[in-house]
Amino acid sequence: MDETNWQKQLLIGVVMLLVVGGLIGVVVAVAGLKAANLAGIGDTKQPTRSNERLHIPRNVASSTPGPSTGTATSSSTPTPATHTSKPPQHLITLTVSPSSVGSFEHINLSGSYRAPDGTRLQVQRKENGVWTDFPVTTSVNAGTFGTYVQTSHTGLNLFRVSDGASGRTSNVVRVTVR
Repeated sequence: MDETNWQKQLLIGVVMLLVVGGLIGVVVAVAGLKAANLAGIGDTKQPTRSNERLHIPRNVASSTPGPSTGTATSSSTPTPATHTSKPPQHLITLTVSPSSVGSFEHINLSGSYRAPDGTRLQVQRKENGVWTDFPVTTSVNAGTFGTYVQTSHTGLNLFRVSDGASGRTSNVVRVTVR
């Protein structure tokens, strides 16, 4: 009787080992897929460098008056362009939460943008004085968007989102990574 008892226990132990190993394998596979999705691997919808357009700013004051496009009375005089010290208004509004995180903790980015549903926004981070694409995009839905990023770059990180199709960018948000 002792001989069959230890064989049963061995069989149960092997089966349990296989079940636990299978569960760990599934967890690792799901985590790998999420990491690949976060990094944008396999995302065919992400714009490539060949699709980028030259952005020409609008509403730049000109020193030479152009032709009038509206109906004006003969008594109206053109008003000179005045420069104000107000910061530029961003059509894309970005917020961040929290503003201080540990390495690889979630940094939630959300905001609003009056654009058609499905408009893709590229997350960008300022690196060495240059805005570079972060491997995360998000889409506008009902005038809002939201995503998260993770980074190991310690210190102050500056993020913004960009609508590559229109050339518009959001305000800059600051996050300290410890």
